[in-house]
Amino acid sequence: MARGPVLPGRSGQTKRATHDESSPSIWLMLGQLAGVGWFVAISIAGGAIGGYFLDRWLNSSPWITVSGAFLGTAVAFAGMIRLLGRVSRSRPGK
Repeated sequence: MARGPVLPGRSGQTKRATHDESSPSIWLMLGQLAGVGWFVAISIAGGAIGGYFLDRWLNSSPWITVSGAFLGTAVAFAGMIRLLGRVSRSRPGK
């Protein structure tokens, strides 16, 4: 059990505020959701940017860029489902 700030009691005694450690805080959940957003953005951008540089190297513009963007989107979608499932299992009040 975590210890919080000291709170005054009714009879002059002091009590320590407690935090329920069985449910994660809202900040933890928001951090996890932000991580999902970053994962999606980096996956799509990474596929497109990687495809762009391969296109320049192989002189095959724009086919590898488009393929990389689609592959990045597929990876982002699959990862988003996996990460959101983890977030929904650990959300407060569940």
